[in-house]
Amino acid sequence: MRLVISGICLATALLAGFAGAATSNHSVEELMQDLGDTMLRMLPAAYSEAPDRTLLLENLVRLEYLLNQAEPHFEKSAPGSQVTLSLLKERLAEAKTYGTSGNPTMLQSTISEAFVLCATCHVQDRVTRRAFDARKISKLDDYLAVEYQFLTRDYASAISSSLNYFKQGERSASRDSIVLQRTLTIGVEVQRDLTFARQQLQALIPYLNKDNYNRARVVDWIALLERLQDDKDQLGMPLGNSLQSLDRYLSEEWSDARTELSFSQQEAYWVAIRGELNRHLKASSNKRNLPKIYYWMAVTDRELQYRFHGSLSRAYLETCITEFPGHPYAVRCLDEYEVIVLISFSGSSGTHVPPEVNKRIGELRKLIAAEQ
Repeated sequence: MRLVISGICLATALLAGFAGAATSNHSVEELMQDLGDTMLRMLPAAYSEAPDRTLLLENLVRLEYLLNQAEPHFEKSAPGSQVTLSLLKERLAEAKTYGTSGNPTMLQSTISEAFVLCATCHVQDRVTRRAFDARKISKLDDYLAVEYQFLTRDYASAISSSLNYFKQGERSASRDSIVLQRTLTIGVEVQRDLTFARQQLQALIPYLNKDNYNRARVVDWIALLERLQDDKDQLGMPLGNSLQSLDRYLSEEWSDARTELSFSQQEAYWVAIRGELNRHLKASSNKRNLPKIYYWMAVTDRELQYRFHGSLSRAYLETCITEFPGHPYAVRCLDEYEVIVLISFSGSSGTHVPPEVNKRIGELRKLIAAEQ
């Protein structure tokens, strides 16, 4: 079911971008509203003690229909958006199968994890969208309100709801972690405003106990943001620069720079890098840049331990390889793909990669070998 939610946030984010560019296009606005209503129907079911699988699947079918209706709006979009649409269609096709099987008792935890993936779905443009009627979320609890507003790109309201959640919400360590990640993502990745991000995170510290792991994380995030603003050590050099500069820094200098940072500080840094990659993805008019962007997106997800982003990594890497097998970065994408497979299928009893996954790796290797 995580693919269901990921599909919703992808479609919502992409369509929101078009609505911003052409607000007079009522068909796009209607699609956005319908997507928002679909998400509202799914959120409570996804988090209930007894998830309604039928309701979730019915709304997945609705989502597929809306995406087909939206497809013409992507014809003149940037290459990055076109590839994202292709990935989305593949994910939705897989979601239909995924949603009809599996242990129903695992639905709640699986869908909860899905929201961590949704930060990857945004075509970041630093703009708050209020395309959906805020009155409709009155029945959601504070945590789900943050999620809904974040997924529908109402960032200003999501920040406000985050504070409400910490003041009066039904809290847990896992929910605290996700709300804090949303706050960091909005300030650093979406708004690209380090001062704003620091202020919002500092406002939440009083609600975290001194011996709380999440508090230590936030303190480290703030320290990293201060370091980026001071930038005496040029950690912020890749931010706001060209894709070539970003690629060169991560390939040649980051391995030394990271030794001076704690894990949580590295987390905040990779969130900033993710924002840069989204910026390059949106702005790129040269398809030859896409393999490089997709490779670093997948690396970013791994460095963040898939807590901010997630399941699209394999899709990004497969697209890098299948669409650009002759590109120099195709080999690096395959290497990263194999790393993700090892992580995905490793456990206490060892690594057990399914035969079909090994077969897919072999197909990708042959594809590259034929073009290199």
